[in-house]
Amino acid sequence: MWPLTPSLANRILCSACALHAELKSMNNFGTSNASFTRVCKDIVDKSLLQHKDKGVRVLTACCIAELLRVHAPTVPFGESHLQAVFELFFQVIPSVTDQKYPYFSLCYELLESLNAAKTVTLVSQFPADELVTQFFQTLFKALRPDMSSIVVVCLLDVLQQLIDDSQALPHALIELLLEQLSAAQKTASPTAYQMAAELCRASADRLQRYVCQYFSDILVEASRNVTDDTNPEQFRSAHKLILEIYTAAPDILLNVIPQLEEELKVDTLPLRQLALTSLGEMFLQSGAKLVSIYPHVWKSWCDRRKDKNVGIRTEWIKYLVWIAKDHPALLTDLEPGLQQKLMDPDERVRCEAIKAVGAIATAMPLVLSNDTFKALTMRCRDKKAPVRSDAIEVTAHLFANFYTQSQQAGNEAAPSPLRIEMFAWLAGSILELLYISDAEMGYPALVEKALYTHILPPIPDDDERTRRIVTVLHHLTERQYKAFVNLLDRKATAIQQMTLFVTHSQKFNGGVMDADEEAITTGLNNLIVYMSGSLPEPKKAQTNLHKYAEINDKRIYQLTQSIMNPHAEFRKMAAHLKELTKRLEQANKQIMDTFSVLLRRVSLALVGRTTVECLMKMLQSSRQAATAHVGDPPVNMEPTIKQLMKDVSLLFPAVYKTLVRNFVDAIVDEEQSDSGELAVADPLGALARYVKAFPHEAPQDARAVERLRELALSDVPEVAKCAMIVLAQGEHADACQSVVETILADLDVQHPGIVAHLACLQAAARYAYRSSFLANVVPIMNFIVKEVLLVNTHEPNDDDPDWLDYSELPVAGKIKIMALKLDVKPVLTIDSEDDEAPKLELAGSVIKMLRRILDSSGEIVPSGAQTSATFRTHLRLTAGLCMLKIARNGKLRALLDPMDVRRMAMLVQDPVFQVRNGFTMKLCAFLQGTLVPSHYIIMLFLIAHEPDAVLKTQVRTFVTRRAKQMRIGDSTSKAPLVENTFGSFLHLIAHHPDFSSESEDLEMAEGYIHFFFETVATAENVAMLYSVAAKVKTLKDKYADDSQKLYIAGELAQILIQDRASSNSWVLQSWQGPLPISSSIFEHLPSQEASANLKHQYLRPEFMGERAQRTRTPMKKSTADVSARLASAPSPASTPSRRPDSRQSASASASARKRRALLDYDASDSDGASSDGSYGGGRRQPRKRKLSPTPSGARTPRSDRDESADGQGEERLRRSARKPVTASMKELSSSESDAESDADDASNSEQENVEAVARTVRRSRAARAPSPDGLRLGTAQSASKAKRDVAAKPRRGAALKRSSAASDTVSDDEGDALVASTPSKPQQQPASRRPARAAARK
Repeated sequence: MWPLTPSLANRILCSACALHAELKSMNNFGTSNASFTRVCKDIVDKSLLQHKDKGVRVLTACCIAELLRVHAPTVPFGESHLQAVFELFFQVIPSVTDQKYPYFSLCYELLESLNAAKTVTLVSQFPADELVTQFFQTLFKALRPDMSSIVVVCLLDVLQQLIDDSQALPHALIELLLEQLSAAQKTASPTAYQMAAELCRASADRLQRYVCQYFSDILVEASRNVTDDTNPEQFRSAHKLILEIYTAAPDILLNVIPQLEEELKVDTLPLRQLALTSLGEMFLQSGAKLVSIYPHVWKSWCDRRKDKNVGIRTEWIKYLVWIAKDHPALLTDLEPGLQQKLMDPDERVRCEAIKAVGAIATAMPLVLSNDTFKALTMRCRDKKAPVRSDAIEVTAHLFANFYTQSQQAGNEAAPSPLRIEMFAWLAGSILELLYISDAEMGYPALVEKALYTHILPPIPDDDERTRRIVTVLHHLTERQYKAFVNLLDRKATAIQQMTLFVTHSQKFNGGVMDADEEAITTGLNNLIVYMSGSLPEPKKAQTNLHKYAEINDKRIYQLTQSIMNPHAEFRKMAAHLKELTKRLEQANKQIMDTFSVLLRRVSLALVGRTTVECLMKMLQSSRQAATAHVGDPPVNMEPTIKQLMKDVSLLFPAVYKTLVRNFVDAIVDEEQSDSGELAVADPLGALARYVKAFPHEAPQDARAVERLRELALSDVPEVAKCAMIVLAQGEHADACQSVVETILADLDVQHPGIVAHLACLQAAARYAYRSSFLANVVPIMNFIVKEVLLVNTHEPNDDDPDWLDYSELPVAGKIKIMALKLDVKPVLTIDSEDDEAPKLELAGSVIKMLRRILDSSGEIVPSGAQTSATFRTHLRLTAGLCMLKIARNGKLRALLDPMDVRRMAMLVQDPVFQVRNGFTMKLCAFLQGTLVPSHYIIMLFLIAHEPDAVLKTQVRTFVTRRAKQMRIGDSTSKAPLVENTFGSFLHLIAHHPDFSSESEDLEMAEGYIHFFFETVATAENVAMLYSVAAKVKTLKDKYADDSQKLYIAGELAQILIQDRASSNSWVLQSWQGPLPISSSIFEHLPSQEASANLKHQYLRPEFMGERAQRTRTPMKKSTADVSARLASAPSPASTPSRRPDSRQSASASASARKRRALLDYDASDSDGASSDGSYGGGRRQPRKRKLSPTPSGARTPRSDRDESADGQGEERLRRSARKPVTASMKELSSSESDAESDADDASNSEQENVEAVARTVRRSRAARAPSPDGLRLGTAQSASKAKRDVAAKPRRGAALKRSSAASDTVSDDEGDALVASTPSKPQQQPASRRPARAAARK
């Protein structure tokens, strides 16, 4: 019921109602009707349209709407009346939003009529912009959440008709619509927001042009006053609104998106940044749909990864992660850019890219390619500490995440999509970082944190933790496993140091000491300095170690000792570690930077007693399953378990204390089983290693001793050897004597157990010499020499390979090798003065035999059947290693002469790679441990022509690092510096069998001298080296009838030193200190003869001319007069002493460094450039010795790395402008491509420098999958049995023809940081290629 009104209004309402009812019942007749003329005229009367009664106005509007409907498409009103009509409509319609409105039903009928007849389209017939805008504004304000859906639909239809059929949309209306789509409006009026969004989506085609114009006006106006330093708030607001609109109605912005693309290309940073963010949000929301509509916009957005601004590149990476997670299909376009950003010039971008890889791979493990993960692992070698740290942390975290997912999925019915074989190399890549020798990188601490926190975390469950350790180690390569063992070796050393440090700290007593205060303080300070050298930030570490000593907390000291206790259980150790960390933080939180590293390093939680016991259980379970034939395990991990137990027993023998009884029982009880002697090999080996460390723990009961005596007579070499060791360490002299006598009675080459008997005799000679071996030494030695070494029972074959692994050798070969080792074993130790005389006499005979083997290339049989080529190769290597072991003893070393050094040095150039690799690595290990004289390092310089790039780089890095370490230890000339061996090195070259005055031989000798300079020469010692080279012409070679070769080597060295000093801008001044000349190989000439010798030229003029043409280096005066050139530099024999001008030298060095920094690229990539950095591009390869290439089982150099050549061997500022100017790429020492090194230079220079460096880089090598193997250490790989290639003219110095780039592609940072002789992980050795071997040798 309508409300009561006055009588007039009531009459009007009644008439209007009747009219409305009549009109509703009529159909549309499309034309004017005379009967409605009067009605149409009266209904638009102003008194009705503006009547004060709402009911009248509503009914009037309804009647007019019906009149328009029945007359459509004819309009029965004039333009002036029509405008008044629509003003009435737009006043009435908003009331339809209120269902409680008295005239709601009429308002809805009005709305429905207008919608059905599309009456609102008539607004285009008169100027109605303001009217329409006002209507929209009123309507949006009137909208309510409780509106009927039918009303909403009708309103949307009417509004859409107004927009679609209007001739032009006013700016105010567009602004009003867009305001409704803002986030603020969405919160204030959700209904209006929703209706506006629906309206914009429905009329998107109509609105696109107007929205585009709207934002164009705003953006253009705002961009006029925007600079890099301003904060464009208006511009920012516009972009914010664009994003809000895109969320509600993305279609209306399709013409705005190209404008954003243009903003990506402007120079103004804020505009570029806002455009990147806006488009990123749009792509994040729409994904592939928007990319398909605007592929060019997508490409432009992706190209912003190359933006010159760091912030934009970083922001791009963040959006990459979000887009990749929501739209994995787009990762195909994004992943190449992510790989590029991992090599970005700026470290902040690289860090962000590293985090991006971690985030994507964690959410979606299988979407990223291996190339991306490889690029990530290469960032672990980055020169910037934050990048290195983030990369290692992310790589380790990814491995842990992948491992967890693989184990969880593997337990379900469905097969796991992740298998450990797919990602185990991530853990291996982290372990390989230990091979990088740069101490400033701090890799040990980073690797330890990654290993003990993520890769092998302290899982509470003992079995699960041990299984994870074995699984991870099983999937490592041999190189990576050795790195892990090296970590254990570091742990053992750190435990010894920490134990001593805690003891000193207790004596220090917080600085309050009753006695020996000075001695205790000095000892503590020295120990702190020594320990800090292996910790990050040594200076800070010293301070923190001092603070620890000053804490003087007994409980802290007890807890520190407990976490290093080899007998403690894991749970107890973990609890103590947690308590210790808490107490240290409470005592002094600042020291945790150092002690978090130190505590991880000394804790035995990883390889403690509990782990060893679990390993033993796993080994027994594996054997029981194999014996019971209970299926085949997916992976046989027994070899890994055995090797790990062996390594742990060698480094931490005390952890086996609780298992000793188990070992003994296993050995004794196995006597009753049918498994044979092989079953006791593992417990017996573990027991032998334990009793060597703790002899008093050797079994003493009669039953065990008798069982050990039986095993010592076994036919299994390892069993026999270990049994004899246990007996000897237990001081069972009678049993040892009985075993030796029993073996001696049956000592025969044809005996089936001869190899095992020889192994047992070796153990007796080493550990029970006086009790069992001494009395029988004569018959044993006679048998070894007369019946084994000097007799060949194996018929050689022309098809015999140069190398076979020891396990693959025929028995006759094993006998010869074991016999040679047994021949040397008795003389290696001199326990007392009573042993000295007979052992020295025996050692003299042994050394003669070793010399004979080395001089005859392994052939020891004087006549009759020749020794097999395979046997000779092993005999050469064994003889060289035995001579090295003899050199470890000072008294025995006196029996060697300098020519023995030359004999051993020839093994560095042996035709067989395994011999070169095995001897070289053992020599490096002995030098690193200072077990042999320091001058033995000169043998390593003969590696210069090594065809295997990995081995050569390994040695180069070792020598370089060794030289630096010795200089840091003592800078005086009396210290055993590597450069002090230069005279001995020239003597070695002079006695090289391929050295002569011939040009080809001199060219080869240049390579040796160059290698010495690359690794040793510096601006500070070059004067001393030059003086030594000149000094040799005043000396006489004690081991040569004619010293002419020595003088030739000296003259050649002087010329090369001058060239190097010139190319490096070093000031070559006179040396006034003492010259390190060895009196054991040189003696002085008479003064007159020395003076005459200095003036004489020994290098042939023809060679000088050939060299000048070959190196394209102009001679100073005459190519035929070398004397003039030598005289141009100061001579130590004639020039008065004068100290070098340190300021001038420093200035020259700084100038050279500056020039090198500006022109920096990989010399190995330049066409024709020499990798040694001393000569020009025309140099040809010298004639080299035929050397076997790397076996196929060994890793070959990776061509996907554009790493720098040696840091000491870059070419400096060529004399001719036509030749390329190069320098050492030092900026990113850990980077593996030219692009990375370029980028690092660019990040710290102006744009001009960026362009200069970019022009210098010639090319980047294509990426290729890395070899799973790495730089080799220790045992060489096995060689194939292919047919030998007989060289026509073999020479000891000749090598396979290889390009300098191919032999120098491995970074020096990847050197032999693990030169110590660490145990190898057992695995099947792959067959190698047939090495080229010389048919005859000098």
